[in-house]
Amino acid sequence: MADDFLSVEVIGERALTRNIDQMPEVVRTILAVKVKDWTHRLAEAVRSNIESRLSQKSGKLLRGVQEEVIVGRDRVEGRVFIAGVPHAQAQERGAVIPPHIIRPRNAKVLAFFAATGDKVIASRVFHPGGQIPPHYFMKDAYREMGPEISRGIKKAVVEGILARMRQG
Repeated sequence: MADDFLSVEVIGERALTRNIDQMPEVVRTILAVKVKDWTHRLAEAVRSNIESRLSQKSGKLLRGVQEEVIVGRDRVEGRVFIAGVPHAQAQERGAVIPPHIIRPRNAKVLAFFAATGDKVIASRVFHPGGQIPPHYFMKDAYREMGPEISRGIKKAVVEGILARMRQG
């Protein structure tokens, strides 16, 4: 988790889930099923946003989208995060790249095609810097699903309590 750059958590209404360990088991069971579904749908929404907002070179970012559901006695938690992609935060929130020198890491020279189409071989090149605009693929996915999740958590708790009352 320390190398996660971005994370969206589906935890729920704090007042409802604060004492989840005191609720009937059926409530946790219903919440676990729903949180698993919401977490998966949220991850799909993040992937969809990445595909629609970024260029074709977003494969590593797409593969970095992970989902996790944790069900315990005192919590039901879903998490969508991006791990192992150093540029994820810059793509999500935007960034300013300062001018810098690029040197080869595993070779003696850099080889690439210039904008003119000429092949260039150099021991180092100067990158003038630039600005990456924010794309908010995670923030917007959560913003769109947040109200549905909030209503769904309340509904799931009521559904679980009613099921428990019917059991006797």
